[in-house]
Amino acid sequence: TRRTKTKNKLKKKKDTNAALDALAAATERSKSYLALRAIDQYIELNTWQLDAIRSGIADADAGRLIEHEEVKRRWQAKLADQR
Repeated sequence: TRRTKTKNKLKKKKDTNAALDALAAATERSKSYLALRAIDQYIELNTWQLDAIRSGIADADAGRLIEHEEVKRRWQAKLADQR
């Protein structure tokens, strides 16, 4: 993916800045690189989560629901399979 260079000033807590400094040193990456990776991962995760929520709402609106007892039964079966 192509990156656009911009200068953004992010306010960070002292602890966060210290942790970012330590991580940058340990990984031999720049703090900017690490911050951009964190932002990318945050956006990816939250986009996925919002899409899943919207999909669930659409299913509910369309009447595609599962009774609570059926969900419990499926969950318990899945846990039993993992043992």
